[in-house]
Amino acid sequence: MSAARIDGLRPALDAVPDAPDPQPTAVRVLWNENFLYVAFDCVDDEVFHTGTLRHDADLYKEDVVEVFLDGRGDGRQFVELQVAPDGTNLDLMYVYSADVRPGADGRIDAAIIRSDRWGFREWEMDGLRTAARRTPSGWSAELAIPAAPVVRRLGLSSLEAGLSLRAHFVRYDHLYPKDGGDYVLIQQTWNPVLTGNPHNSPFQMGTLLLLPSAAPTPLPPEAKPETTP
Repeated sequence: MSAARIDGLRPALDAVPDAPDPQPTAVRVLWNENFLYVAFDCVDDEVFHTGTLRHDADLYKEDVVEVFLDGRGDGRQFVELQVAPDGTNLDLMYVYSADVRPGADGRIDAAIIRSDRWGFREWEMDGLRTAARRTPSGWSAELAIPAAPVVRRLGLSSLEAGLSLRAHFVRYDHLYPKDGGDYVLIQQTWNPVLTGNPHNSPFQMGTLLLLPSAAPTPLPPEAKPETTP
């Protein structure tokens, strides 16, 4: 059984022109009825991880990989999952209480974010399993994501062939200059968004089409179907 593979996550839309080139990241995706499996392989010559952060902490302040999933694809409710280099994770549910539309830069309007976006960090994704390890070239992370919370708004409890899911794959790589200056954040995403804004840009997600072979087809982000709230 082979997994779909995405090579070369892309830099942020507002990446500094003279910033270091992103270190390579590969994402592999597989599915069965009950789980979506996602694996990240991160080339990293200096992993930034203090080991002090715990479950549901701000893992993005250190090196981390992230998965966003919107089963219905309307931007109104989606999950964010993060995994640190030691396997520590964060699971978070976002809900919008108003209709949402992307602005010219791909983000939801700031006023809607302030008044109608609800992030539930206390929510727990039952059945989520994550792991990570150091590799000769950097580090890797794996997620087994239970299907039921992702497809609940479709009236489903499991994944099935022919289903399409909106998804974001993200990597934050913190680079520290040798002279001891401030770190440089290298953000990589499947479809580019502004730095620090994957969670504010649900309409920039790509699309996974689930095939009977159990390896989903990752459609190019520009080929994602139009959705309306």
